[in-house]
Amino acid sequence: MRERDLRHIAPQEVKEHGVTLSTRAWAAKVHEELRPLLPMTVRGALLTDDLRDADVYAHFGIIRQTLDSVAANFQGINRSAAVVPSANTFNDTKWPGYEPVEIVMEDGLPLSARIAPPTGREIEGSYVVVAHGLFGQSAGYRQYNLCEALRAFGHHVVTVDMRGHGETGRLHPEYPITFGLDEPRDLLAVSRYLRRKLQAARVGLVGFSMGAHQALMTAWLDGDASLPDSSTVASGSLPSPITVALHRPAARAAFDGGIFVISPVLNMVEYADSLSMPHTVLDSPVRAIFQDKVEARLRQFGAKPSRSMWDLMEEELRRSRWAKQYKNYWSLMDDNLSFIDFCAHGSGAHRMESARVPVLVLQAADDPITGSAQAVADVFGHVTNPNCGVILLREGGHGGFPALSSSYYYSLLHAFFDPKTSPRPAGELPDLAKRDVDDVEPMRLSVPAR
Repeated sequence: MRERDLRHIAPQEVKEHGVTLSTRAWAAKVHEELRPLLPMTVRGALLTDDLRDADVYAHFGIIRQTLDSVAANFQGINRSAAVVPSANTFNDTKWPGYEPVEIVMEDGLPLSARIAPPTGREIEGSYVVVAHGLFGQSAGYRQYNLCEALRAFGHHVVTVDMRGHGETGRLHPEYPITFGLDEPRDLLAVSRYLRRKLQAARVGLVGFSMGAHQALMTAWLDGDASLPDSSTVASGSLPSPITVALHRPAARAAFDGGIFVISPVLNMVEYADSLSMPHTVLDSPVRAIFQDKVEARLRQFGAKPSRSMWDLMEEELRRSRWAKQYKNYWSLMDDNLSFIDFCAHGSGAHRMESARVPVLVLQAADDPITGSAQAVADVFGHVTNPNCGVILLREGGHGGFPALSSSYYYSLLHAFFDPKTSPRPAGELPDLAKRDVDDVEPMRLSVPAR
């Protein structure tokens, strides 16, 4: 990506009556300015206001059942593959200019991360944290190019290997993947570390795939003042261990630089169900490759070989600190799904009403993770919070937006994280009218036997 290929958004372009737009309106305005950078045939998009009750696949003329077919969705799968690290680049984790650091989490896990200073004109005190997806790590050209672009834009970059992944998983295999129980709290701990140790003035977050889902959970946990913590548990009550471990949000938002979410997998329960039967690269290549990774992960710990996502989740959660706090695995699993599932009973939309920082979701309808685009529409179509914005393109695959149009992708990132052009948190907007929020069933967690 060359500097001259960027479309620089001017500050006045994201203002109305002299006030910077909130994320919902900002996303619509900036997409309109950047859409000429997209291929001519795919410049249309569903934006946040278009999503309520939208049938994403019908709108774009896509047959949902063929998303994981090379014949029917070649571009979506090809662009997804273009940003997946090869065997060589996946193991190449020594990036010039990046210093390794360990950040200790609440449960004692030393999380492996790397930090690099800006290479362009520095935005004083600005840091951006980058979180990979499931089975990923801080490696590969996609993540390296993203980090290098952010550095060129003037930010310090912090790239982390999430628990159970990369260097963190290699050095501390006793800490398993928890699929969202611990990972959002880990991201909040990274932000606290940057402010405390490195005097970060502004912290942003980029999440990809499962890391994107966890980034959205982070926005919820850091904004919902109604969440209980151990200091507010009523005497004699028996709260869920997951509830007890939550903390009320700090006065200052953890990621006040904004949260940029790329191809989140919000329909993770539905997708896990689709992995219950074996797939091959001929009938369903993305699912087959995913199942290969599931099986490899289980073999790594000497578990019974399986290609089921549910079997992997059981193996990981049984090894977690949470297992000791429940009478059996199924009680833990019930609480786990209640906590991490954004698609059940409108819970995701309700949670995103609590986001107090700009949250931008970039999604593609031809994402071969079948159903993920519709899940984004189903959740955010019912979100009224102006801090949340969605750009849902027809093409781009699963995170393959640099392969679709690097100019569009990096120009959008640049505008979002540059404090001169970034969306303004809605709480700072004058005369913000409170909108009606859809009724939703509250999150209910089981009470384990004591």
